[in-house]
Amino acid sequence: MASAATPPLPPGHPDNLHAPVPGDHGAHGRFDHGARRTSWQWWLHHHAPEAIATLTAGLLALALALVLR
Repeated sequence: MASAATPPLPPGHPDNLHAPVPGDHGAHGRFDHGARRTSWQWWLHHHAPEAIATLTAGLLALALALVLR
């Protein structure tokens, strides 16, 4: 069963059910307009210790500045 978002294909359209479609079509589709090269979620996931240390240092600096004021 296909996804509800799959548009119907025209008759005679090449498919890759039994063999690859000729040519290099790449990994592109109708969602290309929403694709991004970077993601802050990915960065945060892979740099969590650095992010936590930076946030902690910033909060400590803010607390120290407020105490010494």
